[in-house]
Amino acid sequence: MKIKKFLIKLICMPIFPRELRRIIRKDLYSFFGAVSPPQLSSQLSCVNIDNDSRLLETYMSIPVQDEYDFSEARKAKKLIVFIDADYIRTCGGVIAIFNYFKYLKEIVDEDTALLMTTPPGPYTYVHNGDFYNEVNLCRWEQTRELIKGKDDVLFMVADGLIVQPHTKEKVLKNSLQPEDYDIFKTIKRIRINIIDGRIDFQPPKEKCAWLFDFAQSVTTTVVHPASCTQKICNSIGVPLHCLLGRIDLEHVKKTPLNQKQKLILLSPDLYNCTLDFKVKFIRKLNDELPDYPVCVPYGKKFDEFLRLVSVSSAMISFGEGYDGYFFNAQSVGTAGFAVYNDTFFPDESWKEYKNVYASYDDLYENFIKDFKEIVSSEQKYNEFLSPVCQEIEKVYGLDDYKDALRRFYEEKYDFYPSEKNSIKKKRAE
Repeated sequence: MKIKKFLIKLICMPIFPRELRRIIRKDLYSFFGAVSPPQLSSQLSCVNIDNDSRLLETYMSIPVQDEYDFSEARKAKKLIVFIDADYIRTCGGVIAIFNYFKYLKEIVDEDTALLMTTPPGPYTYVHNGDFYNEVNLCRWEQTRELIKGKDDVLFMVADGLIVQPHTKEKVLKNSLQPEDYDIFKTIKRIRINIIDGRIDFQPPKEKCAWLFDFAQSVTTTVVHPASCTQKICNSIGVPLHCLLGRIDLEHVKKTPLNQKQKLILLSPDLYNCTLDFKVKFIRKLNDELPDYPVCVPYGKKFDEFLRLVSVSSAMISFGEGYDGYFFNAQSVGTAGFAVYNDTFFPDESWKEYKNVYASYDDLYENFIKDFKEIVSSEQKYNEFLSPVCQEIEKVYGLDDYKDALRRFYEEKYDFYPSEKNSIKKKRAE
């Protein structure tokens, strides 16, 4: 049994690629058989584990989490607790959350510690190796003991845990148990911040009111400047603050045009666009730019994805537009293109940029002509990149980013709801 525990802990170390860890696990389970970890069913079998990757990850993570040193969190009077999903996932929003964690650690007072945890429930994991970070996650059972009796606990919760946008499930509410609420009562002050990745996924007022059953303060942070207005603040009924979804890209090597591959990337998502249109657009690219294969990258680790973007000739966003697919491409030296919308772009001035189209029809009619022009010379390509790169530096500069985080930490928010629109005020009445 000691050998087994040692091997489990060894292959769970983040230094091993996740794919390699999964291969090793199968052999490990075959050799040792399956033994139920704590908090999981005693009826598990080898077949059950192999058929459920989340259960596999949980099984391997618990022994590692049991060895964590929580002395800093135990000593702290205040905690900031990020609640992540209970499975490894990678997107711009997730990376932005991990960056909040990273930079808040530089800002907080000496009596404040940070944790990242998976939510209440049967699943957990240790480390997200799909992009570079130094964050190890604990499980909710450990977090629950650490928050007991603290002076102040700030929970940073992704919007999808409040209301899952596709299934409408109240994930966090459904997973909290009576013993969780008992521990909440021992905390002098609880704050909850909803991390809003997309304003159209923001839970409505009536779905957030229950948070005041145990929290004294509820706020929302948004990643898009266009989503941070007094009107939106009044509509959600809680203080609103803009924390941009900044992603550190300084380590990615830029590729000059004469060394790039003749490759055009399309983002895998769809926003204000049908799949039929996307297929029609790809067919047009294939017909009129036969030397430039079209790729929709799936399933790549973030650093691998960035390297692919860097060596490609263009990246087109079919999502929010004002997003990582558009901005990150420019930041790594590749022409990014997007379609304007009022929801995510700050204002209509963005339509003046040559790589932002007024509509999908505009993209369809003009992209190929524009693309041929910019790839005709290194000078034209760089001149095309320059205006948006300057805007990115202005909007996503590190100093301003840290300042916004500091103001959030000090509870100096960008907007406060009017008295008649405040959820807290209405509940008090």
